[in-house]
Amino acid sequence: MMPTPAPFSAFRIRQRRRVAARPSVCCDLAFIPAVSASLQQFGDRYLHRIFTPAEIQDARPGSSGFAASLAARFAAKEACFKLLNPDADTALPWKQVEVVRPRGRAPFIRLHQDLRHIAARQGIYYITVSLSHDQDYAIAVASAG
Repeated sequence: MMPTPAPFSAFRIRQRRRVAARPSVCCDLAFIPAVSASLQQFGDRYLHRIFTPAEIQDARPGSSGFAASLAARFAAKEACFKLLNPDADTALPWKQVEVVRPRGRAPFIRLHQDLRHIAARQGIYYITVSLSHDQDYAIAVASAG
């Protein structure tokens, strides 16, 4: 009589552990007054080091909610870094994570250069994001697929 196979082989258990170890949803919270202070102290140097030209334009420079919009994008970038979990030695390439907000559609993340390759190696082919801000805080939730 042949033994019946176990419902889960050791290989499948290792696969499940590896997949379960990578989160599929991450979030981050940003303090809007800190972003505002960075804008005042460093100006364009801060803006162009962290954000792409499209992100800056989408946040509506000169508007009363400019710092809040940037803080939400900053939180989105941080949430993406948590999702991608690059090596400790990897520098955080801020502008390689771009928040894209098409008119009338939900925002999503566009990865550039190295981060696109890191994501593909992890089986991440798209990242959706939800942004919100109120008074002193901005939050972003990023979901990988």
